[in-house]
Amino acid sequence: MDLLLDSDRLTAVAACEWAIRAGKASAADVRRVLAAAVRVPRVRRARAWCDLVDPRSESPLETAIRLVLLDAGLPAPEPQVSIVDRRGREIYRIDLGYRERRLGIEADGRTVHELPQAVFRDRSRQNALVQRGWVLLRFTWYDAVQRPAYVVRTVSQALARS
Repeated sequence: MDLLLDSDRLTAVAACEWAIRAGKASAADVRRVLAAAVRVPRVRRARAWCDLVDPRSESPLETAIRLVLLDAGLPAPEPQVSIVDRRGREIYRIDLGYRERRLGIEADGRTVHELPQAVFRDRSRQNALVQRGWVLLRFTWYDAVQRPAYVVRTVSQALARS
């Protein structure tokens, strides 16, 4: 609750997502505490931010991209889109996506994606997804935080084409 009340929106939402994924709290716990906090300053804002929490998001970058798209009025992308083979086994997982449009969004964080092995693996994976009919967009922290209009424009155009 303190994070929801005292942090910026991205920090608050990402921290709540982490806490729920880690089993430190449940979404119901957070909502219950916020509902009881009637006269607490900024509680309305905290409740609104709580509605943005999606514990399927696995990184603050994924959350940042999702929030940028929601702020622009775009449909919420589904976190962790599973791509399965004919037998139903997961063969790929996309950070965010619009399954019905076959549009995937990858959040390329520097820690993992700057390694040469990751670059090679990402390119092979992207080619395989394109061969399955997917369009894959890639964004960085810089894009989400410094160039949100670019993210919105790129996703909007891809959605319009799909």
